[in-house]
Amino acid sequence: MEMIMNGDRLKPRAELEAALTPPDVDHLKRTVDSVNRVYPSNPPVTYAELGREPLQFNQATDSPPNPQRQEKIGRYVSHTFYAFKRGRECQ
Repeated sequence: MEMIMNGDRLKPRAELEAALTPPDVDHLKRTVDSVNRVYPSNPPVTYAELGREPLQFNQATDSPPNPQRQEKIGRYVSHTFYAFKRGRECQ
């Protein structure tokens, strides 16, 4: 987690590009693929339902890890999903 986060904040894009090697990126992609295999035809929530790609999630009703940059975009059962506020994405 410390490779991509500073505490509860996503590192700036330049730091991410410097820190993540191709094997790291591959590992993250395979993690996402594993989740997709668990829910191959019935995902718990789709990007279309959320309106955009989630960044993080937790089990709070609405408590973004970084309220200055993130906002709630949806909820599935006990999980609340967050994305960057428009205009606050990594540059």
